[in-house]
Amino acid sequence: RKLKTYLGRVTRDIGRKISGNSELEKQFAPLLES
Repeated sequence: RKLKTYLGRVTRDIGRKISGNSELEKQFAPLLES
């Protein structure tokens, strides 16, 4: 449960960092969807 919360926070943080960077977004999309 804690791990899931942590992962959710990390994925949102990564999403913020790569927003506007389409190449990185394409690479991370599969990870963010899982």
